[in-house]
Amino acid sequence: MLAPDSERWRAFQNVFAEVALASGYRYIIPPMFEDLGVFLRLGEATDVVTKEMYDFEDKGGRRIALRPEQTASVCRAFVEHRPVTPWKVWYAGPNFRYEKPQQGR
Repeated sequence: MLAPDSERWRAFQNVFAEVALASGYRYIIPPMFEDLGVFLRLGEATDVVTKEMYDFEDKGGRRIALRPEQTASVCRAFVEHRPVTPWKVWYAGPNFRYEKPQQGR
C-alpha cells in the first residue's frame, strides 16, 4: 500500500488504538512465526493446516509456520502467561496463507 492510502490506513489505526485503549483494551503483537503445533491443534484436517499454511523446518530442526491467522497465537500467549482477567486485547497485522490462483480472481 502506497501513500496516500497508507497514510489514511495509519490514521485509521491510530484512531482505533485510541478508542481501544480508552475502552480498556491493550495492544499485543502475536509472533510472525509460531511453533507448528499451535496451528495443528486447530485440527490437522482443516484447510488452513492441509492446504494454506506455510510451514518449514528451521536450522535448529524445529517445525515452524508463518502465522495463517492470529487467534491461535493469542490463545497460546494467554495460556502461557496467565494474565489477569478479564484480558482485553486487540491486535492487527498480516497473515500468510497460500491460495491457489483461480481464474477470474
